[in-house]
Amino acid sequence: MGTPYQPDFSGKILLIEDVGIEPYLVEGMFSQLHVAGVLDNLSGLVIGSFTECTSKHFDSKGITTEDVIDFWCKRIKVPCIKNFPYGHIENRYVLPIGQNVTLYASNCRLDVNFTGLL
Repeated sequence: MGTPYQPDFSGKILLIEDVGIEPYLVEGMFSQLHVAGVLDNLSGLVIGSFTECTSKHFDSKGITTEDVIDFWCKRIKVPCIKNFPYGHIENRYVLPIGQNVTLYASNCRLDVNFTGLL
């Protein structure tokens, strides 16, 4: 992040998820994306499953991963889908990375354009 090797996120929909990290690390991830300017130029954000992302080693002062995600979804000015069924979970969508998609945040829907994929 923040290097010449960083991809251009302008106009893109970013999909994030993780497993087994604490809420303070989720906050750090969002902060790093913000400082690198990524969150300012997105067209949308899809947040998958953050499985087993609870405080285990550090006192979180009662702040959960969901609290961190809610804070950042309100702070950034792009459509967000939370709890999208993607990530390290049993029942999940398979998404082709790099394809054109349309995000409908009002009804938590992501349509994939498969033209040219098959």
